[in-house]
Amino acid sequence: DPLYASVPAGSRRLRVNLANGATAIDQTATLVAGTNYTVIAAGTAGGTGTLAPAYILLTDDVSAPPANQIRIRAVHAASAVGNVDIYAGAPAAPFNFQRVFQNVAFRASGSAQVGAGAYTVCVVGAGVTPAADGSNCAIRATTPALAAGTVVTAIARDAAQGAGQTPSLILTVDRRP
Repeated sequence: DPLYASVPAGSRRLRVNLANGATAIDQTATLVAGTNYTVIAAGTAGGTGTLAPAYILLTDDVSAPPANQIRIRAVHAASAVGNVDIYAGAPAAPFNFQRVFQNVAFRASGSAQVGAGAYTVCVVGAGVTPAADGSNCAIRATTPALAAGTVVTAIARDAAQGAGQTPSLILTVDRRP
């Protein structure tokens, strides 16, 4: 699959080194032949307990979604944010948000099928209803138009370092129609 790097099956060492040379993550994962994976580094450098840096290793379902649908997987990789609800709506205000995922914990993920098209994604704290204009979204991002049969992963991530930065969303394509 051209969307994935080819890696031999078996036990593989996954490591993240910081700019200062310190190792933040050093884990081993067992990869199965013929399986597609997404690997996400999540956590806070120097964090401990549930915030310690670690990989999220996900097995990707790249099968075709039902006709006229896309499959979206949401991954909560923003360590600075508690449990979240994830909404999707029209690409422009008023968004008419509909909840797609509820009470997603840090390092958890979920998958859902929705109609093909473009969406505005709104991430709010669990139990919070997004404003019609999206003004209370912790993360708000608009996707490009996604064709039926597409499979994507939306990853909520921590803010980049620096003043005024906010958490953001990374959208990866796992399957093209």
